Amino acid sequence: MRYILFLILIFAVSCSDNNPLLSRLDHIDSIMDANPQAAYDSLCTIKKTQNIASAKNVDMKWRMLMATAQNKLYMHMPTDSAFSEVVAYYDRNGSDNEKMQSRYLLGCIYRDMNDAPKAIECYNYVLEHFSDIDSQEGYKLLALSYGEKADLLYAQLLLPKAIAAYNNAILYSEKCNDSLLLANNYNYKSLAYSLLNMYDSAIVANETSTKILLALNRKTDAAIVYGCNMINYLKKKDFVKLKKAVDMYEFNSGLFHDGEIEKGKEIFYYFKASYYLNVNNLDSASYYFYKDLSLCSDYNNKHAATEGLAQVYTLINNKDSIAKYTTLASAWNDSLYLNKNSELSAKNEALYSYNSYKRSAAKSMHENQTTKFSYRIVLVLIVILILLGIFFIRKKTQKVWWRHNQLLTKMKKYRDESKSIADNKILENNKLKTINQNLVNEKSAIELEKNDLQKKLDEYKENEELLKSIPTINEVDKLILESSVYGVIYNYSQKRKSINEGILTKLFEMIDTILPSFRTKMMSVEPLAQLDYAICILVRLHFRPADICILLDIDSATLSMKRKRLLKKVYGMDGSAKDFDQRVQKIY
Repeated sequence: MRYILFLILIFAVSCSDNNPLLSRLDHIDSIMDANPQAAYDSLCTIKKTQNIASAKNVDMKWRMLMATAQNKLYMHMPTDSAFSEVVAYYDRNGSDNEKMQSRYLLGCIYRDMNDAPKAIECYNYVLEHFSDIDSQEGYKLLALSYGEKADLLYAQLLLPKAIAAYNNAILYSEKCNDSLLLANNYNYKSLAYSLLNMYDSAIVANETSTKILLALNRKTDAAIVYGCNMINYLKKKDFVKLKKAVDMYEFNSGLFHDGEIEKGKEIFYYFKASYYLNVNNLDSASYYFYKDLSLCSDYNNKHAATEGLAQVYTLINNKDSIAKYTTLASAWNDSLYLNKNSELSAKNEALYSYNSYKRSAAKSMHENQTTKFSYRIVLVLIVILILLGIFFIRKKTQKVWWRHNQLLTKMKKYRDESKSIADNKILENNKLKTINQNLVNEKSAIELEKNDLQKKLDEYKENEELLKSIPTINEVDKLILESSVYGVIYNYSQKRKSINEGILTKLFEMIDTILPSFRTKMMSVEPLAQLDYAICILVRLHFRPADICILLDIDSATLSMKRKRLLKKVYGMDGSAKDFDQRVQKIY
């Protein structure tokens, strides 16, 4: 009898709100916003040392807090099916704040799954059922839900709806006194206005975001946000403020290393060149347009840079260069058109996915099947793009040949007329020479355009052949890319954070499991220091040198020196850091 009473007492204590673990979880919740990493580490400790499954309320709270920490740290969140149990529990037993938080987190899970319709549905549930809530925690969740919804609408280019959502996010950010969240919503609202060509509204929103960040003493973030206004000041022809934005971005953003901007942000050189062009400093303008063109990789940037160079050479009346860069700008514009068509196809596909979801919400697909289908879709889209490219290039080539024949006809006509002009008409002879010279220049420009187009046609054909030889993804690399350790490290690189000792240990263990020959190869001559071995692994995983510097908290000069020394130590040869990278990345 005493034994039974003892068991009843234990059960009652474990199920009551007086469970000491609940107080500990409440404390973790209180530090979540200020220090999500510490909150995450504490939750992991509880999981290892405590039997949280014995009490339903403790288990549910732990799972929701863990999902919150993972969301804040840009880590893999639980699956939608697993977290749906948490949502159902709090729908039955939770407070309004707990119901809101669980639905919001489920929306974030769908967001990370790239399922925008389901994510928006979760955010709308929060917004529709709890809009009249009156608490700081509730205001914060409403602000977050409106912001996430706005981001998804922005990504789908549903810009007026996105702006409306950002306005609500701003309202609730002010109510919960979260200045950083407020600044972020103003910044994204500014970007949406820019895409709608509402430059005055974009400038006001951006400058508001910048002022808030400066008041928070976040000068680096303020410089990056203010840099987004460069396009608005350029469109408004406000070159004084354009210069201010260029200088603030260049000297305070922290995105420049050894005088060069980070990869992927080369469009900055276009804005700097545009400023110099409009103040008639043509040497500086051409320098930065060329720099932008040589470093950039996307169609928008190339088209803008070549157009800028055409304007420069128009002002200095260099006809050959005018023809060259006008032709290149036209070619990049064609490529840009194809790229925009592919983006439109993607939007249509997203719309189809939404309608399909509404028709059969109960149906789900196995993860591996979805992945294979996605690979096939990508390959089909690539083939379509190549075929479209060939089609447009061929049409462009036919047009050029037609213009060429027209030019020959015109030249023959003018030559026939010139035979009838008397020798004593000097003025008419000079006029004829001018006409002939213009025709020659036009022919040269057309020949150049024809050659460039033929070259691009050959490149598309080469790409078509290359596509046929695309191999399936290496199983070793597939295992690495699908591992949770790789996902954590990739998220850290995106957040520009260094990895800790625990993550580094898990990385070594993952490589020893999936690619055991790697350690043997790297340590065949002599054991490597932990930092050197970590560099070898991150190089093998194809992380950029800039990302490796961030992850390992070292500077670029040190990284370059270590890669050269590792080439000598492991392979017994001298060479560059890139030589080392190429050898390491071939290890399977």
